Amino acid sequence: MGGGYPWPQRSGPFAELPLDEHREEAYRHFITSLKRSPSFAPAFTSLGIYYFEFVSPPDPNRASKCFQKAFELDPREAEAARRLAEGFAEEREWDLVEVVARRTIDGEGGLEGGTATARYLPINAWAWKAIGVVELNRQNYPQAIQGFQIALRTDVDDQLSWLRLGEAYSKAGRFAAAVKALERARELNPEDWICSYFIGEVQRQTGQYQEAIVAFESILTKHPHELGVLVSLGQAHLDLGRMHVTAAYTARAESSFTSAVQVALQMIIEASSGFRRVAWKIVADAVFHLSQFTQFSDEDLVLDVLYQLVPFVSDHPGESLTGIVTLPLSLQKSANLPLSALEIAVAAYNYRISLDALDETAVASAHYDLSAALFSYSRKASAKQQLAKQEATKHIKDALRAEPGNDRYWNALGNMEFESRPKIAQHAYVKALEINSKSTITWTNLGLLYLHHGDTELANEAFYKAQTLDPDYALAWVGQGLVASLNGHAPEARALFEHAVGLSAPVVSQTRPSQLDAISPAFFVLDRFCRGRPHDASALHLFGLVCERIGHIELGIDIIGRAIVLLEAAYEDTEDPVVERRFSIAHTNMARLRLSVQDYEGALESYQVVTGLLPEDSEDRSARILLTQARFGAGLAQFKLGQLAEALALFEAALDTAADEPDMRGHVIVMLAQTLWAMGTEEGRESAKAQLLQSIESDPDNLLAINTLAGMGILTDDDSLVDAALSEILALPPDQRLARDPDREVTYLLVQHHLGQGDVQQALSVSQKAVIVEPSRPEIRQTLAELVLQQGDGEGSLAVLAATHQESLAQQRDSLYLRAIARCVNAKTQEEAHQLAHKAVMLTPWDKRNWQALAFVKST
Repeated sequence: MGGGYPWPQRSGPFAELPLDEHREEAYRHFITSLKRSPSFAPAFTSLGIYYFEFVSPPDPNRASKCFQKAFELDPREAEAARRLAEGFAEEREWDLVEVVARRTIDGEGGLEGGTATARYLPINAWAWKAIGVVELNRQNYPQAIQGFQIALRTDVDDQLSWLRLGEAYSKAGRFAAAVKALERARELNPEDWICSYFIGEVQRQTGQYQEAIVAFESILTKHPHELGVLVSLGQAHLDLGRMHVTAAYTARAESSFTSAVQVALQMIIEASSGFRRVAWKIVADAVFHLSQFTQFSDEDLVLDVLYQLVPFVSDHPGESLTGIVTLPLSLQKSANLPLSALEIAVAAYNYRISLDALDETAVASAHYDLSAALFSYSRKASAKQQLAKQEATKHIKDALRAEPGNDRYWNALGNMEFESRPKIAQHAYVKALEINSKSTITWTNLGLLYLHHGDTELANEAFYKAQTLDPDYALAWVGQGLVASLNGHAPEARALFEHAVGLSAPVVSQTRPSQLDAISPAFFVLDRFCRGRPHDASALHLFGLVCERIGHIELGIDIIGRAIVLLEAAYEDTEDPVVERRFSIAHTNMARLRLSVQDYEGALESYQVVTGLLPEDSEDRSARILLTQARFGAGLAQFKLGQLAEALALFEAALDTAADEPDMRGHVIVMLAQTLWAMGTEEGRESAKAQLLQSIESDPDNLLAINTLAGMGILTDDDSLVDAALSEILALPPDQRLARDPDREVTYLLVQHHLGQGDVQQALSVSQKAVIVEPSRPEIRQTLAELVLQQGDGEGSLAVLAATHQESLAQQRDSLYLRAIARCVNAKTQEEAHQLAHKAVMLTPWDKRNWQALAFVKST
């Protein structure tokens, strides 16, 4: 039969390589073979391989048709089937993947043959793997387990199949089998820490929190910046703390909750917004649990952890907390620490709502958490009880609007209206029972509601229903005992109470996986997906953006670069405008990443590609935004390279295309003004001022333009310009001013302005007012201490610094040089000044101020 040339060892059964010059001859043989025997399936398979691997450029469409024809003619054509299934999998056509895989399995004997271990080993293990993956995606875990098990009969050393088998076992709730499979995968590849990570996750889900913590910490010793592992570690500490609370080990619970906060703080500092959402959830939950304690075994540790949180939550004031929690928060050791912790938890939950990229379920969860914290706060802060309760009710209703089918939210609404509006509470409990009629907690709460309002008969029925559903739920027996007491049945009541006391405490509640915290699994899933599908440009592009969000910039550049190569090749083949737009977006993202690593020439090159592809006068808004971003980024790169004239032209062009985008226009105007100023001409400076004044007039909230204009006024000693820039924001009430200026840049500019004019007293006055408004901000106190010290008042400077006794270790370290100079100025504490100066140099030898302080101390 024609077409009998052997193929290269690229895949499948073709074992030998022909010379390149024989390709066309082989092709002719295949065609001849099919003309003589149109139903000869192997010829179609070989022709498909030819189209897919040997023709230049490859023709995957023709190849797919050949494979499909071969498979239709003979399901035993395993090579054609495998390649056909791979093509469908790349297109995420899982139903078609399943059809191909099952027909292949039927061709080699079917399921009966596959399960008869003693008589049959599968030839096409890939088909069983495909079945396993398809069923895993469909959450049909028993079928997925069966597929991976049969595939492993062919190759017991297939590490990836063991890993997926372990995943299927864990999701099916067969945790012991999952651990065994994952351990086997780890034996086959000890360097793959993902196996250890999954084992730790299984241990966490089965309540082995201490073992899970050890597993995660061992991974972090070699991979300290794996944020996904940090997420799991923080969650494990949180779950362990909840378990200790249930078992009444309060000291252990306290330690676990503080550890959870410390791990989450590391994520908040290092991670992108995606991971910060996870971190804020862990922080808020841990601090909320701490707030339920009446006293702490290690109050200093708790205070230190809470104090580290204060700047983060204070930087994000929420309007819904006005009149309830005063921001910025301040902590004092003598204060009611549990109540302060609850205020921090409320602020953290409130900030979580403001985070972007929340779906409906995540929004509902965020509102529910905040409502629970506010309701708890209303019961502890009597002065703000009514306002806090109203806000709690508002947020639980927001949660119900987002997810009306969640019985927990209805139950929470019933609890909040328990005393004040019993009809609404009853309605809420009944709605919860309509959704989940087997909830012991809801039946018990309904019974307590009836009991509280005097209907003992209905209360008794509700308690009896709760006991039937869960005989070990102690509160239902307590409720029935209360009913017996009210009815005058003292012996029965005593027996019921004794029975309730003898029951074990309820098991710690299962933590629901957070819907909004998808960035961590997305990173791992995309990494694995892109390893298996290295030619999927969309997946690579998305993976690069995920890398950017979690701080892996260099990795993101490499991955998006691979996506660009694939998109360029695809466009050359098809000239599809959709592919061209994707190519432009990828280059825009690549340029932004290059800017962040200071590769300005590389960024400029990518931006020039984008501007060359986009039309000047497009009516498409997305195209205009993309062009504005490209021009702005290119201008920024030129500015950093010192090419001011070219940067100016690009910013002016960006300003033209950003006419209908006020946010982008504001940023472009600021950079345009900075470029004009940097050119050094009088005309350029006047033009820069005019641009900024016009921008502030049209957009009074553009703080960047306000600060830039004020800075120009300070540099030129132009009081009128400084006043024009800052007058409006200075006239605002303190809370509105602080909300507009979260980094307190206006205060800094005013101090520098007065110092530049030699008016130290006015600078002191501005700084003192800032400290009065925000006494808890260490950086503001440090500025005041510097000014006082410049006046030769060492004792006054030390007094200002001493007021910040709750500052973090990093803040104490940053103020050491000031303390050293202040004690040196006192002249009576020279030895201590020397010690402080040396300590400052040892802790931060890269800080020039510390060396200057040491030199000053030694010279006196």
